[in-house]
Amino acid sequence: MPPQAGEATVTFKQGIRSGLDNMMNFDERATREEFWWWALLVGLVMLSTVVVGTILVFSAILGGFFLLLLALPTASIVVRRLHDLDRPGWEALAALVPLFGWAYLLMRFTEAGDPVPNQYGRR
Repeated sequence: MPPQAGEATVTFKQGIRSGLDNMMNFDERATREEFWWWALLVGLVMLSTVVVGTILVFSAILGGFFLLLLALPTASIVVRRLHDLDRPGWEALAALVPLFGWAYLLMRFTEAGDPVPNQYGRR
């Protein structure tokens, strides 16, 4: 889906950099592109650990390490993405409800963000 009016194009590198730079920031906003670039990175890292895990014996340790390493920045970008939609970060807890919560969040994450400043700040 092409960017909406006022929504800048974010490259993969910029999206990952934003995720890492804002890993302790739960107050501002993250664009749809930033979120999906980060989701791609997490997916690729997890896929890589599965592939390497089939070759090496310590796959559970390796997977657990990367899961812990990516947990805080992922939580941050999820909350900031919800803020971009003018939704409270607490809605991220919907992920704890199997299927329905995941579907709800997936639906939210694909929506275009609020183009004007909202209660969580400017883009």
